[in-house]
Amino acid sequence: MTRLSLTARLSLMFMLAVTGVLAAAGYFFHQLSERHFNELDQHTLHEKLRAGEALLGELQADDDFERLRPRLQALLGGHSEIRGFVFDAAGRQLFPEPLPGGADPSLVALAAERDGELSLDGRLWRAEVTQVPVGQSTLTLLILLDVTVHKAFFHTFSGWLWGAVSGFTSFTAHAGGPPVNVYLLPLGLPKTQYQATTVAFFLLVNYVKLVPYTALGLFTAENLATSAALFPVAVAGILAGIWLHNRVPSGLFYTACYLFLALTGVKLVWDGLVGAGVF
Repeated sequence: MTRLSLTARLSLMFMLAVTGVLAAAGYFFHQLSERHFNELDQHTLHEKLRAGEALLGELQADDDFERLRPRLQALLGGHSEIRGFVFDAAGRQLFPEPLPGGADPSLVALAAERDGELSLDGRLWRAEVTQVPVGQSTLTLLILLDVTVHKAFFHTFSGWLWGAVSGFTSFTAHAGGPPVNVYLLPLGLPKTQYQATTVAFFLLVNYVKLVPYTALGLFTAENLATSAALFPVAVAGILAGIWLHNRVPSGLFYTACYLFLALTGVKLVWDGLVGAGVF
């Protein structure tokens, strides 16, 4: 293999360093910000839970619940981002209003799990649960906090971060696949939706790259002739991909994606080290 010039090696090392620093900075900002908002959410939930628990602890029997309703309403009502529910030992909803037909099964299941998240009325809610002994029975207090905005912010930020890294590495080294897959694979999308998303993303990225590549004079007659010669192979690859996509189960599909992502990462690191003259 021909050894790269000093200028080329320095340029390659600078590119790798910039990519690594940007990715690391974005990743740590994302992690620290998410942790901060999670702590704020937990503090809010814990505060409301303890206050509600103290109110319910004043009851002598669960049939005395109505006298506490105005105070519970003052504590948990009037907040669009907070909801509170109280269930008796049989799972019947007592607050915010009794439901003779039974409570929402998803709420009852969440109350039984004691914490977690659920989608309700098109919003994402984080929950905390506690059980309060009342006489010979037990009441369950479920507090929900709307975290839709937080989740949407971090989801959007993560997409912008890995999209930017993918665009940069796609332009400099035609290696935009790994960064965008770091974002897409954990989403667990249906395989057709995942594939369509990657195709649309790289269609846009490659069209944007036409402008700087043209300005750099990379579309020479030799390069275009090589592209024309490889075009039938590309069409055959697309048709083979469609054939496999319709036959490979989703589990095997995602396993293969993670495997090839790992192999691609190892290959890119090796190529970078060899190109930089380390080996």
